[in-house]
Amino acid sequence: MICAIMQPTFLPWIGYFDMIDQVDKFIFLDHVQLQKQSWQTRNRIKINDKESFINVQITKTASHKETLICNTVIDASGLWRKKLLKTIF
Repeated sequence: MICAIMQPTFLPWIGYFDMIDQVDKFIFLDHVQLQKQSWQTRNRIKINDKESFINVQITKTASHKETLICNTVIDASGLWRKKLLKTIF
């Protein structure tokens, strides 16, 4: 049996899905601390031959430094979504 364990990422690359396809068991490692400004909440895209960072906004909690990925809540305000769509399109 082949198993792969990866942390969830914001807009994962094609290799992430290829790895999932090649294993018998895939485990999302989401009971670990969220690292803000990491691939968990941001990613790079290429627009007009330039790299741009895009982010998903998360809500801040009282104990933000100890927030686990599985307990993270995406900001529902929608302001970041408009910026993301404007960046992409």
